[in-house]
Amino acid sequence: MKYVAIGLLLLASQVSFAGPRVVKNGGDMDAIEFVGIGQQLVKTLGEHRGLLKFDLNTLAKAVDETRVESTTKKLTLDGMDKDAINTPSAKRIVFNRIAWAGKGDLDKKAILVLHEYFGIAGVADQKYDLSTSTIEKVGFGKVNYRGEIFDRKLSKEEVSKLLPIYLNMITSQVSRLPSPQDNRLLKLVKATAMGFTRPVSYDREGSAIVDVQETISILENYTKELKETTAADRQQSTMDVVNGFRSSTAKVSCELGYKSVTRDERIVRCVDNQSSDGYMDERTIILSVDEKTLEPMGVLLVDSFQAD
Repeated sequence: MKYVAIGLLLLASQVSFAGPRVVKNGGDMDAIEFVGIGQQLVKTLGEHRGLLKFDLNTLAKAVDETRVESTTKKLTLDGMDKDAINTPSAKRIVFNRIAWAGKGDLDKKAILVLHEYFGIAGVADQKYDLSTSTIEKVGFGKVNYRGEIFDRKLSKEEVSKLLPIYLNMITSQVSRLPSPQDNRLLKLVKATAMGFTRPVSYDREGSAIVDVQETISILENYTKELKETTAADRQQSTMDVVNGFRSSTAKVSCELGYKSVTRDERIVRCVDNQSSDGYMDERTIILSVDEKTLEPMGVLLVDSFQAD
């Protein structure tokens, strides 16, 4: 139940997590959320000290002393695009607001948060190996930002039996399903709309708000891209995920859960993780299922996530 409480608390009152190093980011809700996850991570990891391969006190110090800011600007380091950049000497983390919104669930956000604080703390995590394994070990994202609750991992036998059925249902509905490409653009639209009334920079004269014409232009561009996506491209984007699952069935993991905290609809989430060498490549499908047989009743999500 503690994970339910964490998820609901983050959903209901992100501001309550504002830390001492977000004083100048009073209106930056994404930065407040970032720091809040960092603070909750320290508390959760404190309950699993025996599993940790790093000094928790050093991490806690980094969370307490680091200033965190979000930006809509593109971030690059050594010529490569980055979701976030940490500067240990300045005790500062800057992350891209659009990339943050695109991560969707709590696990993905927590991995990025831990990775960046590791950078401040001097803990080696070049390929996200330590941050990823740590989040997985403690089960930090049992409740994610969509409010889903997962309570049981399916056995290999269940996955072997059910996954082909799930993929067949997705294939049969491919012409009308939102594709991973659609999901990416819709997340960007959401992030742009949510960020419109949030301060994006601070100076001696106060906060600067995103220009309305700039926001309209950004939204129009995303809408244009959505409209220009052909049916063939949309279906191909979805089938790329389906075919990826089919070619790596042995590596797929599935969890049984509920669609929301009201526990009124059973769902199964399956993940095909092809990440390697510092590159995150993860495909996800979520279906509503029969509570007894776990056979599919509907397709809720077909998505993919890549990052380096």
